[in-house]
Amino acid sequence: MKERVAREAYTRIECRCLPYYQNSALYPVIDHLQRVLGFRREDTPQEKLGKLERALVGVGFKPFATT
Repeated sequence: MKERVAREAYTRIECRCLPYYQNSALYPVIDHLQRVLGFRREDTPQEKLGKLERALVGVGFKPFATT
């Protein structure tokens, strides 16, 4: 599958999990997103949401509606 995807016009991200996180199947994905989005331990949930929204707008998603 890696060889087939390598010929496609997409970015492939490969994640691996440490044995310590074996009970959290999505840990590698969550960790990658936190690093890419620049989350810091002291960020509030609102700050994290803002970072996520800016990243999504940056790749073409429309802004979220606020209520």
